[in-house]
Amino acid sequence: TTIGTSTRAIRKIEGMPPIPSIPGLASFDPCDTHETNLLDFFDLVEQMPLLRLFFEHIVPHIDDEKNTDMAEAKLRLVNFILEKNMRPSDIFKSHFSKHKLVHCANFSGSDGIRFRLPATTVDPTSTVSNIFFDDEDVFPQPDFFRRHHEVLKGCGIVQVLSPEILIERVHIFASSSRDKQTLIVKVKQLFSLSLGAGFELSPTSLVRFRTLKWLPVLCPSSKDYQLVSPDSCRALDDKELVDLVLYIFESSVTPKWKVLLGWNRVIERGTLMKQLDKSLRQRSSRRVDETLAYLSSLGDCGILSQYPCILSSHGDYVLPDRVLLPGSLLSRYPLTPFLDEVEPSFARTHSQLLKELGIRQGITYDDLLRVQSMIVESSESSKLSNENLDTAISLLNISTRLQSDGKASSLLMIPDTNGKLLPRSEIVCGERNVTGQAASFSFVNPKISQDLVEYLRLESSYARATRLGIEIEDVDDD
Repeated sequence: TTIGTSTRAIRKIEGMPPIPSIPGLASFDPCDTHETNLLDFFDLVEQMPLLRLFFEHIVPHIDDEKNTDMAEAKLRLVNFILEKNMRPSDIFKSHFSKHKLVHCANFSGSDGIRFRLPATTVDPTSTVSNIFFDDEDVFPQPDFFRRHHEVLKGCGIVQVLSPEILIERVHIFASSSRDKQTLIVKVKQLFSLSLGAGFELSPTSLVRFRTLKWLPVLCPSSKDYQLVSPDSCRALDDKELVDLVLYIFESSVTPKWKVLLGWNRVIERGTLMKQLDKSLRQRSSRRVDETLAYLSSLGDCGILSQYPCILSSHGDYVLPDRVLLPGSLLSRYPLTPFLDEVEPSFARTHSQLLKELGIRQGITYDDLLRVQSMIVESSESSKLSNENLDTAISLLNISTRLQSDGKASSLLMIPDTNGKLLPRSEIVCGERNVTGQAASFSFVNPKISQDLVEYLRLESSYARATRLGIEIEDVDDD
């Protein structure tokens, strides 16, 4: 180049590869010492520092990757500048990080030499490289990295997970057409990365991270993997609490990742109640136990008071007001299915829950009267079934063990010989083989023991007939 025709002439730095033609700039390489002295004496060329020459004058004009000659010249110059800065200064790092100067591997099959910014180039030896697919054009060209890896690491190529990289990967996973098993591997490798103390997503990024469908999980109904959002999923250790309602990510996740995913948050009561409902229908005692324990830990068990979730001694889940604690009179005088005891193991496991629900051990006259009402309501006719008859007699037996309550105890009805419940005042005991008007009396059911009859102080048929002025005639057995 003729110096006089250029607006700026610089002396070529020794060993520097040829500089492509750049408008307004000419490089001059003196032939010998005499020529060098002459140029210096007349100050004809400028001796520009290497960094200034490269970053201010060369780099802005060599970004045309479509021009093969220009790209090759750029690569030679980048190799030269990196070799001259094996221990890069902060100034060098600052300049280098702003330009596409990292020679990248070309897996996409496109022609030409490709360059990337250091901040978008991934260190292939770092653990964060595992969350990228092998055919992504984000890695340095192997030979280029081998030659300059120390300088590149100092200039900001990606070595650890950043919020920007995380959101970028989540979007890639969400839109990927790769098979789900490959995605599962990459997501597991993502969760194996540590999150630094200052790692934090912006509010907008956090919403995207939790609502975008990018997590591959097994769908119970289809037995196939599908992509779901973290908001519709929970960690493996929450499986028994939500797996019938939400998806479960089957691999382990560290506490810090759980916080980021939102899996450390209290499970919503609506979700828990849906899980409980489905668990009860499936009779999954393990899920029921876990869900009840979790709800109890929240300190608000009132929602369960109208829910059939207490395991009875006969293996049924019943309403809290249908059970008593183990050790009550029901073990001797069963009132099933109207009132039962809590299954002992269940009672031990959920003692606090039962306490908060007000479940007690002692039976009261109110309980007896409530059971009596249920017996009447469940009977298809006025005549009791054998089961209901036995239960009605158990009510009377239990009443003998309770402290007398005149008003309440008088409301307990007594089954007659036909299995019909009648008020105590209508029932008589004694000889049944009578004729005349006395034959129309309602006699106590024969299944009721004589001891119980005596305790109930029922009026005898003779006493009633006498009181009513009715003659009693015994029926001759012959």
